[in-house]
Amino acid sequence: MAYINPNKRETLHEIADSIDNHPESSDRLDDLAKRVQLNPHYVNRLFKNMYGLPIQKYRCAARIKRAKWMLCETDMAITDIALQLNFSTGQHFSNTFKREVGLSPQDYRKLNKKVES
Repeated sequence: MAYINPNKRETLHEIADSIDNHPESSDRLDDLAKRVQLNPHYVNRLFKNMYGLPIQKYRCAARIKRAKWMLCETDMAITDIALQLNFSTGQHFSNTFKREVGLSPQDYRKLNKKVES
């Protein structure tokens, strides 16, 4: 990994924390870059060097992680989960989930749903 100065490293941690805590946010790369007063392409390159993924893929992974939790821990409809996580449609969510996880959201829920006792 290339050297990243401590101030920029902290800025990148703030961006990652923001995405992890609010994966449903629709902030674009330009919005995130403005918030930290840096060029969007520069921020994305630094982020990828530090986290191994560009910001958009990191956000997708955070959304999928949250979706997995919601599928297992809630009884929300899959379409509602998709909308809450800011996917454009339920179909887009299902396709993305299956591409990333290897199972449809329905199948993932069936295999991983906590059994109430």
